[in-house]
Amino acid sequence: MGNVSHSTYRLRISPWRDRSCFRVIQFRGDQELEVVHRIIQELFDLDDDHCWAFHLSGDFDDRETEYQGTPEGPVTRWAARLDSLDLTVGMRIGYVYDFGDNLRHDIDVLEVGTSDPSGRYPLVVEQQGKPPPQYPWHVAEGDNPPEAANAEPPPSAPDVPESLRQLHEPFLAVWDRCGEGDYDPLALDSDLALAERILEACVDPDDLQRFDSLGDTSLDFHGADRA
Repeated sequence: MGNVSHSTYRLRISPWRDRSCFRVIQFRGDQELEVVHRIIQELFDLDDDHCWAFHLSGDFDDRETEYQGTPEGPVTRWAARLDSLDLTVGMRIGYVYDFGDNLRHDIDVLEVGTSDPSGRYPLVVEQQGKPPPQYPWHVAEGDNPPEAANAEPPPSAPDVPESLRQLHEPFLAVWDRCGEGDYDPLALDSDLALAERILEACVDPDDLQRFDSLGDTSLDFHGADRA
């Protein structure tokens, strides 16, 4: 970029799968959200074969500030340069990868500064922890080590309320039926009623994420539409 200076943004990125793991990265203001996506894929050992999205408000249900992309690139048609997003210290952005398994990450704005014209960005400033497995609750078929049968469930699983856990099996049946393309429109009312029961059983803000972690499902209806 020659001798031109830009604003810089120091971001702390941490996956919900292991909040003790994080990366602090310095980005240049003329870099776009897709660059942030690519560096997350690289530093957290993700496969980059699913859809992804940023939620600039930090609310994963907020579609107004959502910026979406696919493995081929962004699909949202608005400017995504970091210096156009009004980022300020203390802001938290949400990033989700794979709308089926809903791998969420928090992105905290730690510092806003000015770039070194001779510097190279993105710049990894700090790293802590080994990247958690992309799908810690999945065991690949044919890759079943002896200890896997006795392995403890993912940390979130024991925290799922029993009333919520009991609803997972009927929800899994609906999920499988829809995935096979055998959806019955006449079942819409009962399926929606089941979804309402699940939402009512969520007493903690993270219960829905824990519910999804019980199996390869997602109650993110917007995500299901987009995937």
